[in-house]
Amino acid sequence: MIIHTTRKLQKFFETNGITSPKFINSFASWHGNLLTINRRKALLLTHTESLYSIFIYGVTKKEMPELPGRIRERLKRQLMRDDFNIAEIEEILNYSDHFSFFKSYNKSVIGVMNNMALMINNKIMQTGKVDEYAISNMLNNTPFKANQFNLPIDTFKESAYEMATIRRAEDI
Repeated sequence: MIIHTTRKLQKFFETNGITSPKFINSFASWHGNLLTINRRKALLLTHTESLYSIFIYGVTKKEMPELPGRIRERLKRQLMRDDFNIAEIEEILNYSDHFSFFKSYNKSVIGVMNNMALMINNKIMQTGKVDEYAISNMLNNTPFKANQFNLPIDTFKESAYEMATIRRAEDI
């Protein structure tokens, strides 16, 4: 998984904003932002092309060595809740085996993520609780202009289906 980090997240991860190479696989490209909610850190990861997002609440510096595993597990659980099939989940998780961090480059995605942060805060204020799955579900079923008003979940499912189909064809 290639995570393009905001300055806040770079500081948290203690990485130095290196620009990503031009030849990266866009399917593996995500943007990450660090939010503060109820005085706790939260991680918002958004797929660059589809805007499909996962929200992880309660991220600490102490758990940094385990964070890639937590991200991968959280992504897997969200995909299962969103009814992705096994081949699609496996394909997506194949791109989540290794993590690389680079400086964010797509201002459009960062703008959408800023809107998502406002939506998250509003949802938490309305319900009074932090439900990672409900928040991710809300984000993934909201159309955004940057995605031609398509639902992020639908766009991501199409990409995952295509990638899984290509993988199956290569295996034959």
